[in-house]
Amino acid sequence: MADEREGNLPPEDLPRSFNRASVWRRIAIVAAGPIANLLLAVLLYTGLYVAGVPGHKPVLAEPPAGTPAAVAGFAAGDRVTGVDGVAVESFHDLRWRLLDASGRDRIELAVATLGGAQATRVLSLAQLSGSDWEGPFIAEAGLAADFGPPLIEEASPGSRRRERASAPATGSSPSMARRCASPADVALATNAKPGVEILFRVERDGARFDVPLVPDVTESGGRRWASQA
Repeated sequence: MADEREGNLPPEDLPRSFNRASVWRRIAIVAAGPIANLLLAVLLYTGLYVAGVPGHKPVLAEPPAGTPAAVAGFAAGDRVTGVDGVAVESFHDLRWRLLDASGRDRIELAVATLGGAQATRVLSLAQLSGSDWEGPFIAEAGLAADFGPPLIEEASPGSRRRERASAPATGSSPSMARRCASPADVALATNAKPGVEILFRVERDGARFDVPLVPDVTESGGRRWASQA
């Protein structure tokens, strides 16, 4: 910014020097930057609101037996459309609605079944303690998203066992004798055995083989769950 207080200016720049400008012109110059930033933020957020953000549909996988979701009658393929009368568009919305209901005994979820029927299911939250809400409370309630078949893209560097597969991991853990038909099934299997070796059966290029994995352990509020395998 041309300013005689910052050094000597060429004669041709003196008329536009900041220190020679009127008070209102100097105010406009100083305010131009913040106003431009504000307008840019408004423009970006408006575009984001119009275009939307990607999110997973709130389609549920089969709940584990004995969990509140199983008791409430949820089934694989149920799509949650509302929580206590508030519309739900994504699994992220569902998570926040459930978190907002922490401390309550029950909550009503509107669902569209796999066959297209509309139903209302009452999910009990009474057995979830305060520490449950600080951890994977969705899994504790028995709700899990159905993201399709569990595909393994790559193994993280530094993990205890590195395996790569391009085919669906149809795996099952022999110790639990359960088929993993979705990523949610894999998450439930690993969360149930934090720090304990689990044997997964993986399919790759038509061949099947067993992969032993030990899920890493995360602790909070006296509870332990698997953070990754």
